[in-house]
Amino acid sequence: MLSLLAQIALSVSELRNLLSKMMKKTRETVEQILSWADWRRRHQYCAQQCHYCRHDNPVFTDQLRL
Repeated sequence: MLSLLAQIALSVSELRNLLSKMMKKTRETVEQILSWADWRRRHQYCAQQCHYCRHDNPVFTDQLRL
């Protein structure tokens, strides 16, 4: 079972998008932006793990940090 706290690493591109979004005047609060980014990274981790398992390669991304 995958941990609910497991996430993919924050990429430079993702960080750039987060900062850009926070600097723009939008209706979203900083908490909403960070919450969305957190959900997205957890979802990507889960999808990545499912991909590895589906291809008979049960390597967990904790071992694949770049």
